[in-house]
Amino acid sequence: MDTAGEWRAKVDTWTYTAAGHYEWLDDNGNPNDGHILRTIYGGVNTDERQLLDSTAFLELVRLGVKSPNDPHITSTLHAVDTTLRLGDQFYRRSKDGYGETATGGSPFTGNGIGRLWPLLSGERGEYELIAGHRDQAAVQLNAMASPEGLISEQVWDAGPDSGRPTGSARPLGWAQAQYVLLASSLAAGHDLAMPRLVKERYQR
Repeated sequence: MDTAGEWRAKVDTWTYTAAGHYEWLDDNGNPNDGHILRTIYGGVNTDERQLLDSTAFLELVRLGVKSPNDPHITSTLHAVDTTLRLGDQFYRRSKDGYGETATGGSPFTGNGIGRLWPLLSGERGEYELIAGHRDQAAVQLNAMASPEGLISEQVWDAGPDSGRPTGSARPLGWAQAQYVLLASSLAAGHDLAMPRLVKERYQR
């Protein structure tokens, strides 16, 4: 078996937990040993099985490695929607300390609270388009939109400025590019970023 095929065959063993979702971090390829890992930004000690990322696992779908209907993908989506979703937007991951402080929204000091990332709505939109949910993909594109056309890194999740940009990077080039990609993919009717060779190999 070649390296790509071997890794594809083992990715679930390495990263899918008995709790029913892909984990964000692991230190030894055993997602169920309950190791305590220290996250960056805030330095929180957490059981690795509780570390969940809202879209990183979807790379397996967006790059053509796994089907959008793979049960491990859909079960992780359920976990994300239960814990990291607010409306049509998403927090980046559990225990995220990358953002303004909890008190008064003061600038990031290395120990803050991550808010909602418009970029992640675009990545989820790609998944929805691949899964055949065109209407949902369009909803996710709309969730990214900014009245000024400048998509920020994060937006506030509560209070009078809810949905408005925080003091994070704005515009965020990565997010702007994601918006263009999703809009173009919707117009084309398929995900333009999925490598054809990978799709043909694993999604026959």
